Amino acid sequence: RGVKCPPPAEPMAQMLRLSAEGLKDVNPAVRRLHVEVLAQLFLAHQQQDSPVVPRILQVMTTDSASDMVAVKSSIAMLCGAILRAFAEAAVKSPESGAPQQCPYLNNLVPILIKLGKETGQ
Repeated sequence: RGVKCPPPAEPMAQMLRLSAEGLKDVNPAVRRLHVEVLAQLFLAHQQQDSPVVPRILQVMTTDSASDMVAVKSSIAMLCGAILRAFAEAAVKSPESGAPQQCPYLNNLVPILIKLGKETGQ
């Protein structure tokens, strides 16, 4: 395993913008696709000095205040997809011992609590 290099900044910015906009798509399958893309980007960039994870968290915080139920649903799905991605990564690499530690994961809990209170879940 070699050192992984992040993709060039411009294509990454385009992917983030496209996927952030995709969370608002009317088609649930398209929203789900963008949720999975963002979750994998979150996992891949969480240990790097990269603006990707803070940007994803910014999108999540902003969009969780939306009046659109589909957008709030996408944000809740994104929280779950990110947590699932970390759990799967821990299972796939048990030789590393403990699951990956990511300080950004603590930011997901307030978003989920806020969404849960708003929906009565």
